[in-house]
Amino acid sequence: MHISGGAQPGELVELYIANGPRVLYRDKIIASSSGFSADYPISSLDPKGTWRITISSKAGNSSLNAIVSPTREGAYYLVKFTSPPYESVEYARTDSVLFSVSVFDSKKPVSGARIRAWAGDKQFTLSEGSPGVYQGEHEIPFDSKIGSMEIYIVAEKIGEGNSSFGGEGSINIEVKEVPIQVEFISPTIAAYKVGDSIPVQVRATYSSGKPVVNPKVLAQANDLEFSLSKNGDFFSGEYKTRENDSGVLKLFVSVEDSAQNAGFASQNVDVKGFTTQAIADYYWYLIIGGAVLLALILFAAKTFLARSSLEKLENERGEILALEKGLQEDYIKNGTIDRETFEKRSAAYESRISELEAKISKMKKK
Repeated sequence: MHISGGAQPGELVELYIANGPRVLYRDKIIASSSGFSADYPISSLDPKGTWRITISSKAGNSSLNAIVSPTREGAYYLVKFTSPPYESVEYARTDSVLFSVSVFDSKKPVSGARIRAWAGDKQFTLSEGSPGVYQGEHEIPFDSKIGSMEIYIVAEKIGEGNSSFGGEGSINIEVKEVPIQVEFISPTIAAYKVGDSIPVQVRATYSSGKPVVNPKVLAQANDLEFSLSKNGDFFSGEYKTRENDSGVLKLFVSVEDSAQNAGFASQNVDVKGFTTQAIADYYWYLIIGGAVLLALILFAAKTFLARSSLEKLENERGEILALEKGLQEDYIKNGTIDRETFEKRSAAYESRISELEAKISKMKKK
């Protein structure tokens, strides 16, 4: 394929050839007085179909499409996938996928073929493990596009007389996001005091076990952010507890990469504040002190009740004495009641006064 065009002498021209997501050729050319030109030899190892040819320079960009059709010899071999075993197998980003293909010529294995393989826009290699069977492994990038990914393989063998025979095959796999696994290494104890520094360390990897690329870490203690520093797969830091952290302190760490793969973990620790710590440290003192305080309260209450009862009895005695005095005036001085009524009432008053004086005397002796 001959590619040429006009450009200013000395101008840098970038040439780019792609078949869908597959990059086939990239070069930089210095233009001469006659412009620029380049040649790309098409072989049986190149994919067939529409090729997009793009040139760019300071003056601008220009693109055109070219159709590359297979020759009879270029489509001679049968390329059959044996792994994955079927279409639309699902994998996560960062998974390592084993690919295996068999190359046949009229049902006969083709040994010694050259293989060119793409997973999306990435090339990977296959090598012959047994006659006609070619195997290779490809790690799906952490930022690979989510959804269907085409695995495209081309085989070629040079025969007698430099004759070239080839074939191609493809399969689609499904790519999904990879979760990031976050695991707390510390704290390892469940309780701290206000003012303590809690050591926090987590380990973060993709679920495939591979390290996280360009991780962004968020660490929080009860929604208050604090920093963690990176050391390999580990992220470490400290959080100093405050008075308002007393109770259950929730530690939360989330990790996300630049392709939005994410994961998180949380852990609760008990933080004893002033009140709860005082109870824990001085439990028996508080129990004894409480018992003494209760005894004092009961004594005071008993004393108060006794005093109130004594005053009540004395007040009643005073009221009856006043009634008795009035009774005497009504009978002797005023003559408003007869002798029989006087004697009955006077006897009742004297009886009640005797009872009250006995109770008063007894309470005063306590």
